[in-house]
Amino acid sequence: MLRLRRKGWNKADFERTAESCYDLMNEAFAKGDKQTLETICMSGMYSKLKNEIKNRKGRFEWKKTRTLAPPTIVQARIGKLGKDMSLGQLVVKIEQEQAVAVYNKANQLAAGDISKPVRVKEYIVFQCMVTDPNSRWMIYGKLNEGK
Repeated sequence: MLRLRRKGWNKADFERTAESCYDLMNEAFAKGDKQTLETICMSGMYSKLKNEIKNRKGRFEWKKTRTLAPPTIVQARIGKLGKDMSLGQLVVKIEQEQAVAVYNKANQLAAGDISKPVRVKEYIVFQCMVTDPNSRWMIYGKLNEGK
């Protein structure tokens, strides 16, 4: 595993923070809170979620019922962008039980069930300019698990 040389960076702290950020993204998406999404997601991810919110009909509910396994960094990469600039990406595996419900415009349940959680395993990509002490880790996107 590569060692990030950012002052104060700690792997275990990052993994816990990554799961909290992921939860916040899901909550904000369900509520249609674009302002929160814009603060935690990189522009490409934010644009995708914003368009999904814009095009949906009705209302979403989301809740995490429990964490099934501790969040884990499964891949880390650093790429040089110039003489003094490096971009870092960390892929974090998150395993949870979550419940989702989708309601139509008449507020009738159209899909899912908020009282019936399902197992979810997702790989979330976080990115930042590791050479910039003011750059924060943000959600870059999600990876699909290969089959």
